[in-house]
Amino acid sequence: MAMVKGDNYKYGYIDKIGNVVIPCKWQEAERFKNGYAHVYDEKASEFVIDKSGRIISEVKLHLYHSSESGLYGYKNQFDKIVIPPKWNLIGQFSEGLALVRGGNNKYGFINRYGDLIIQCEWEDVSDFFEGLASVKDENGKYGYIDKWGNLVIPCKWAGVGEFSEGLALVRNDKNELEYINKKGAIVFSYNSTWEDIGDFCEGVARVRDENGRYGFIDKSGNVAIPFVWKDCWSFSEGLAAVKDEKDEWGFIDKSGNVVIACKWKEIWPFSES
Repeated sequence: MAMVKGDNYKYGYIDKIGNVVIPCKWQEAERFKNGYAHVYDEKASEFVIDKSGRIISEVKLHLYHSSESGLYGYKNQFDKIVIPPKWNLIGQFSEGLALVRGGNNKYGFINRYGDLIIQCEWEDVSDFFEGLASVKDENGKYGYIDKWGNLVIPCKWAGVGEFSEGLALVRNDKNELEYINKKGAIVFSYNSTWEDIGDFCEGVARVRDENGRYGFIDKSGNVAIPFVWKDCWSFSEGLAAVKDEKDEWGFIDKSGNVVIACKWKEIWPFSES
């Protein structure tokens, strides 16, 4: 069977006649091998399915360090070695791939089968976020690769962050911070009065200004919610937790309106409400 991406940008499988055998409902997926394929839902949970699309099991892997060789691999939840220990370093899986450091002390990526998908040729790498991973070349510059190992954003940055909602914070040779999109184009420059900034969540990012107050900016770098709060969380399900002058917490909406009064000593974001 062949893996396909549908109009909903999710993955499924077709047969050689073109009939859909497994509907396009998976957030990420891999090709079939030995009658089984690994698929991932919107929560990044991993499952093994057969050729009918039936879920055989949920995969739970944990790092395994061989005391004999000193190398790293993976075991599953039944304590069975599923990826032999042959790497000097290995990371957690992110979007179906895990970073590894080979015998040449350079980094690449393996899939859940242990296959080396991206060769160990980079001085440093990050996990994959939104389909891209940052890489460091032999000149000490950073760029981004896709899941096939293609360099999609050239290595020209002095430092980079992970992508969040299509944007990543990068640092140029002049030590200036800028936001770029997935094509590497500069979207806006980091304001010198900002002292702390979070990832973009639901279209905005939390920011602390030079007065130590928190607010939110949009994806053009404009202030979306004024810097008036002593602390805050990122937005989740349309609301963000904020701390007022009395060190009490409540929630605001995307317009900055207080929708749940600040009266709590501690608070956490909404999830699965």
